[in-house]
Formats: sequence, structure tokens, C-alpha cells
Amino acid sequence: MITSAYIVPHTPLLIPIIGKENLLVIKKTKLALEKIATQILLDKPDVIITITSHGPSAENKFVINSNLNYGLNFRNFGDFSINRKLLPDFELIGLIQLIFENTSSLVALSEDALDHGSGVPLYYVLEKYSNFKLVPLHTSCKSLASHYEFGVAMQEELIKTNKKITILASGELSHRLSQNSPSGYHSQAKKFDHRVIEALKEKDIDKMLNIDDLTIKGVYECGLKPIVTLLGVLDKYNFIPQDLSYEKPFGIGHLALKFHV
Repeated sequence: MITSAYIVPHTPLLIPIIGKENLLVIKKTKLALEKIATQILLDKPDVIITITSHGPSAENKFVINSNLNYGLNFRNFGDFSINRKLLPDFELIGLIQLIFENTSSLVALSEDALDHGSGVPLYYVLEKYSNFKLVPLHTSCKSLASHYEFGVAMQEELIKTNKKITILASGELSHRLSQNSPSGYHSQAKKFDHRVIEALKEKDIDKMLNIDDLTIKGVYECGLKPIVTLLGVLDKYNFIPQDLSYEKPFGIGHLALKFHV
């Protein structure tokens, strides 16, 4: 059963040894992740499912990482001090694979190291709670509607299991919100972030699914597909979204949001 679900940001600047003084600039986002970690400690899930657009990919297929264990580190960002190990939930991975066994939607790959999309939010979780197993999912090149349908298809098995499940949809909104953005400025970026946040608050799925591809490509985002997949999983839930934090000090939209399910 799904006990909790969140949208989480994943900039490596949230890792203290990497972000350093920049943590003061994204203080609201850091506090939001700490609140989420505290809530996960209270919920005590058996399994955490992460959904991210980073990490292993397979063209038009969703990817489930079924490695024997997962290394959480940030060596790609110059830090060699953090080195945690997490274990997979092979039972739940197997159930998810069975859902899609007669389709070409999902492929299982094996990766030792977690990408930062999973690693950053899990770093905060592990500061509070570690008695869980992990199922890392990665988005595909398919349409937003396909991601929503993928989430809906997973829902039935996730509801039936007696395991307590927390889902983290990890991603950033537009990367082009201001002139100081590393990716430059895009005139539709602020409107895009506002539309996504409003659609979440209003629980208006179509408002999100109907964002045109040209806008999505132009604003440089990496959160829409994980978010839409999560909304598919929550399709039959009468969830209540709670906006925990949104800020954009580096020209990148960092959103943290809790779903009461």
C-alpha cells in the first residue's frame, strides 16, 4: 500500500559538503527535504520507490534498476566522503516487471551507483531513517501520457501489497528562469513552472499533460515525467497536495511537495 508520496528536488548543491555556502541560498528547499525525511521516519515505509529522469536509460522503455545493491555517493561531483549502500526490494521489482511482461514498456538494467536524482533526496532520508529497501525507476523518451499510463498500470499491484510504500518523484522544474541560469533564460520558463504548480494544486492532470512539446524542450526541465508518473500511481487516490517549498535562486525551479494519500 502507498502510505506517502512526494515531489523532491535533487540539485547536488543540497549536499552540504558540495553546496557549502550555497545551502544558505536554497535554505527553504533544504528545510523542505528535512521535513520530508522526518515524515518518512514517522511513516516507516518498508520500501521507497524513486522515479527520476536521470540514470540508466533505454530509449523508449522505462528502466527498473535491479542491481544486487546500490551505492549512494557523489563522486561525479567531487565528493568521496559519502558512501552508503542500499538494498533492492526484489519482490516488488518482480511484481512491477510482471505488470509489463507482455509489453515492451519496461526493461531491467543493473547499475551499481545511484544517479543524483535518487541520491540527493535519499541522502536526506538516510539522515533520519534507513530501515527500507529501494526500487529505482527511470523515465523513458515516451510521451507524458505514456508516463501517466505507466503509473496507472503500476497502481494496482502497489495497492495490493501489504508493504508500506513511499514514492519520491525526483526532478527540477525549468532550468532557464533567469539570466544567471547555467542554461540561459527562456521567456516561457516562469509560465511553465507556474502552470505545473497550479496544475498540482488544482489536481488538474490535463493541464499538465497538455503542455506542448516545444515549451517543454525550451525550458529545460527534468521533473515533468517523474511527476506525471507519480500522478498516474495516485490516480485512484483522493490525494491532497501540500506545497512545502518552491524557490529559484540559481535560475532553476526547485519544488518540494507532499501528497496526503
